[in-house]
Amino acid sequence: SMFTEILINLSVVITCFMVHKITNVNRRLAFERIQNGITGQFEMQQEIDKQENLLNSIFPPVVAKLIKTQFISMYDDEEPIDGIDSSSFRKLNVNRFENVSILFADIKGFTALSSKVNAKILVRTLNELFARFDCLAETNKCMRIKILGDCYYCIAGLYDSNKNHAQSCVEMGLQMIEVI
Repeated sequence: SMFTEILINLSVVITCFMVHKITNVNRRLAFERIQNGITGQFEMQQEIDKQENLLNSIFPPVVAKLIKTQFISMYDDEEPIDGIDSSSFRKLNVNRFENVSILFADIKGFTALSSKVNAKILVRTLNELFARFDCLAETNKCMRIKILGDCYYCIAGLYDSNKNHAQSCVEMGLQMIEVI
């Protein structure tokens, strides 16, 4: 009878030890899963912040917000209209703006120059020239909207209240001629 009691007590102790051990392992695993989830969320937020900073460094705030909104809406479940998959078309954003000025600059004689100069030197020269134009645009409260070959497009008065937008574009154009 004493042997039976010792055996029962030993069984209870071993069972309690095993339950305790299994519980600790499960707690540790749960903690690791939570820690990994939090770490993953933190890393994902860091990447999102990097992407937003990049977007905001390239585009004006209004345009960056529009791009983010469009990107998010791309993943919304949309039904095709009349059997046409709308994802195969680029969404157009057409807005009307008043009291803005656009400067279009084309480098005279560029085509002839491009046939005489090494392509690497030509690209480097255009890059340096357009970087200077970008500095002029900032100084003159203009915003570059496009570069196409040797053409440089910028706009004034779009996202600020520059009432002298036309004068800003003219002054920039004159300064561009001096830079060239």
